[in-house]
This record gives sequence, C-alpha cells and structure tokens, in this order.
Amino acid sequence: MDIKWAWVALTVLLSIKTTTSSANEITITQIGDNLDLTIVQKGGNNVVKEAFWNTEFIGDDQTIILDQQHSDGTSNNVIEIGAVAGDNNNVEIRQGSDNLGGGVRSDATEYSGHFVHAGVVGDNNNLRIGQRNPDNSPHSAWAVIHYVDNVDVEITQGSSGSKDAEVWVYTDDSNVSVLQHGSGQHTAYIDVSGMYGTDVQLEQNSSTAQSYSLTQYCTNANGCAVTVTQY
Repeated sequence: MDIKWAWVALTVLLSIKTTTSSANEITITQIGDNLDLTIVQKGGNNVVKEAFWNTEFIGDDQTIILDQQHSDGTSNNVIEIGAVAGDNNNVEIRQGSDNLGGGVRSDATEYSGHFVHAGVVGDNNNLRIGQRNPDNSPHSAWAVIHYVDNVDVEITQGSSGSKDAEVWVYTDDSNVSVLQHGSGQHTAYIDVSGMYGTDVQLEQNSSTAQSYSLTQYCTNANGCAVTVTQY
C-alpha cells in the first residue's frame, strides 16, 4: 500500500466557536488534493473536533460530508475525526439522519447526543456512518480502519434504544456493514484484523436487546465472509 501524503500549497486551519451554550464547533486541519467538503450543522450542540491526533483530512480525492442536525435535546452530537489521511477516500457522517445505501432518512423529532469516532487511513476507502433517534436514545459508533487497501464500511443506526457499534479493520480488502435498528439497545463489536480481508454483514433489528461480537483472523487467500441477522 502506498499512502500519498499530499503536501500541496493549500492548507486550511479552521476553528469556529461561539460563547453560547448551544454552540456549534468545528476544528479542521486540511491539506491537499481534490477535497469537496460539505459541513451542515444546525440546531446547536454539534461538534466536529480532534481525536487522538489533530483533526485532519490530509489528501487525495476526498469528498467529505459531515452534516449533524437535530430538533431536540441538549447533549452534544460529537464527531471525532483523527485522520482520514490518504487516497480515494469518500467519508460521509451524519447523525441526525442515517444514509442506508446512500439514501438519507430522518425522523420528525431528532434528538442530539450521538458520538462518532472515524479514523480511516489509506487507499480506496469509503466510510459512511449514519445514526438517528426520535426519543433521546443516543448512539455511538467507532470505526478505526488504518493501513488497508480497499475498505467499504457502512454503519447505520436508527430507532429508539441506544446503539453502540465498534469496528476496527487493519487488513486488506474488507467490506463491513453494520445495521442496528428496532427499539432494543443493541451492541456490535467487530475486529477484522488478519492476513486476508473479511466481508462482514450484520443486522440487528429487534425490540429486545441484541449483542454481537466478532474477532476475525482470515487465513483464506480468497477472503472470508460472515453474515449475521438477529431479530
């Protein structure tokens, strides 16, 4: 894998803060290449900020849409970036709406309180997260991807009942999709680090709590696949 650190002439350092209790905050360090950025934060209490590293985007053919909107609730919606870094990117995070399959859906009443930690470093990545809740049941999603070639991660979380999804991908050519909805409090822990890529498709949709945990070390040169549905 060849991560291209695109240190070009364009450098943007943006910090937006107000002093009111319902401030929307954005901290971004952006360096290089074909960035097409859309940020929409409405309703207050929306934060895009640094994580373990400074908030960065760095380079290559990025298209980054962050969004966050809500009509109710006083807790922060928080997005921690902590990289994105290299090659053909495409990151879309929402929070007041989900984006299952690329479509955008939201509830009539949308509460704040969600948390996303993104990550992503390298090659032909795609990351799309989502999250929405109509009754003050916040969701959290972690997806740290790191040194990989092709990755397509989609986490969509909706409905009432708090949801927690954690995905760590350290290997080549993985495709992870986590869909958690229904009114139960669902949790998903997935780690696909290994010699070869793993395609994981998980759906948890129930009014009762569901939990799923996977740590996959794939030794099959043709890749591995796991499909789980829990109702």
